[in-house]
Amino acid sequence: MARSDQRPARRWWSILGPWLAGVAVAVLWLGPALGPGSLFSLDLVLPHEVPLPRGAWGLGPELPRRVPFMVPAAWLSPVVGGDTVVKAMMVATMAVAFVGGYRLVASRSRLAAAGTGLVLALSPFLLTRIAVGHLMIAATMALLPWAYPTLLRPGDRPAHTFLWSAALAFTGNYGGLVALVVIVAGLVATRGRRALTVLGLWLVAQLPWLVPGLVVYRQGADLADATGFATRADGVPGLAAVLAGHGFWNSYYQVGWASAWVAAPIALVLGGLALYGHRELPAAWRRPAAVLAAVGAGVALASAIPGLDGALEWLTANPVGANLRESQRLLPLYLVWMAPAAGLGAVRLASRIAGGERHGTATLVRAVPAAAALVLAGPGLWGLGGLLDAVAMPPDWEAARERIAAEPGTTVAFPWAGYTNVRLGVVRHVLNPWPIYAGGDVLVSSDLRTRASAEPSSERADPREPILRSLAAEVEAGSPVADRLAELGVRWVVFNRVGDYRPYQSLDRDPGLERVETGNDVFLYRVRAWPGPATDDAGRPVAIDQVVEPLALVDTTAPVTWYRPAAPGWLRGWTPAEPTADGVLRFPTGGGVLWYWPAVVVVLADLITVGGVGWAAWRARGEGPALGAGGLGSPKGAEGADGCLTRHEELA
Repeated sequence: MARSDQRPARRWWSILGPWLAGVAVAVLWLGPALGPGSLFSLDLVLPHEVPLPRGAWGLGPELPRRVPFMVPAAWLSPVVGGDTVVKAMMVATMAVAFVGGYRLVASRSRLAAAGTGLVLALSPFLLTRIAVGHLMIAATMALLPWAYPTLLRPGDRPAHTFLWSAALAFTGNYGGLVALVVIVAGLVATRGRRALTVLGLWLVAQLPWLVPGLVVYRQGADLADATGFATRADGVPGLAAVLAGHGFWNSYYQVGWASAWVAAPIALVLGGLALYGHRELPAAWRRPAAVLAAVGAGVALASAIPGLDGALEWLTANPVGANLRESQRLLPLYLVWMAPAAGLGAVRLASRIAGGERHGTATLVRAVPAAAALVLAGPGLWGLGGLLDAVAMPPDWEAARERIAAEPGTTVAFPWAGYTNVRLGVVRHVLNPWPIYAGGDVLVSSDLRTRASAEPSSERADPREPILRSLAAEVEAGSPVADRLAELGVRWVVFNRVGDYRPYQSLDRDPGLERVETGNDVFLYRVRAWPGPATDDAGRPVAIDQVVEPLALVDTTAPVTWYRPAAPGWLRGWTPAEPTADGVLRFPTGGGVLWYWPAVVVVLADLITVGGVGWAAWRARGEGPALGAGGLGSPKGAEGADGCLTRHEELA
């Protein structure tokens, strides 16, 4: 009787145990990042209040890279804080990666399974992407071990294929395009079975990011190419270290050992085990997984190899290829194959050593993946190498944000640079934080300054940016610019006084600016001649009642100039607005509301995908479990009809 009572407890522990272990690993490595406060690190700008990305409506000017991934954080921001939501996402990403790896090998050896989970959850690639704010990329990698059994046989269970395509699409354009690469590999392996249906389902799943992305891109964004984002790999050891998860284009932010001589041998050991264990992967999809691994590793290394780097720059000089301007982004295709194959290789090698019996040396062999993962990630313990540390926002930052929120209007952020230094306990070099930190209409430079030529890039589709670029040069030359800012409808100028700020001290001498907030690092100026949010042709202010972002009411039939970035699709009633010479909106005479019709298309696309998820969830009940859902590591010839295990080796 006691024995039967213990079985449910063991079953529940076998389910909950790996998740608890994954969460514990995440807490140990994220450490101080999970405390109260905001996070800033390169592309990571995470204040307490996270604004809803305008891309959720198909509005620019920023490209909707954070859609739909950051929408839940924005919705929950007033309740629990957007920073809390995103920190929970970080923990969940690492836990999902750990359990995704663990379950692939658990039927063969729990010790090797733990190693597989650690190789994924503590991969320097995944940790680095979390540290720099590329959580969408990290989340995609975490989902792939779960999605592979379905997406590499995409025609077998179409409803499951749609659900996994939608899950990856939730991370945005990167996850959606990785899903397409995996699905295409699966279609080739299955000789195109249900190809049109599968590709159609993939397309419907991508609508929440694809539709707003196309809408905003056609407004005039000019993306930087791969010139400044090459994989960092110095010499042969550096190339080998890339296969361990190294190679981020800015080496300062690479989590893990600074020396490739530590990572390279570990990469070779794990790669050797993976080659030895590859045959243990399910026959149903081991070949396409290996092909994807070769593609992922090859593309990641291409930008670091003379001769191939030029071809990659040419490939990425277009809207589609720009998604691979960081060629290292495809490395998860290698890592997601390598981790379980290495775990299975360790099990297979241990079995050969022990002759099928328990043996101390065999246990050590099974522990190799875990040891390798811990050594690789060791320097990132407790805060990812010092890159993530939650900070309380200084009073001058808070005062400026609160003043802008209380009296909203277009804000210009100086110094005029895509990345800037901020002093938050320590000095951080980050993407200009004011659009996310202050919210609303904030004009910043989107030139990443990575092009070999002097020609700037414009990552935001904002027609006012070239004008502000020239005004920034006048500020640096000491000329007053307040009157011109007023003509653009600018109400506030916020000046971040860190780094090379001295050329911008001329703002204090501009008679058209009034300094209203002063702190150690942040100054806020009011434009004295601000005309209001909108004006008529006589220059008189016109009140705008903005119901939601793409819909506003105006109490006049006269022509109205609304000081927000011009974009095709704005209407007054049914009459299109026109851009002014300054890149803002001018609505003609007439009645009716001011509205942005592409938002209707974006919302409709969202509803189609949500409806598709409901349909697929209902249909998936009749399709049975996904192929290989019970684990990858079956001995050769021991797979059941669905790719799951029918025979197990003794657990370590």
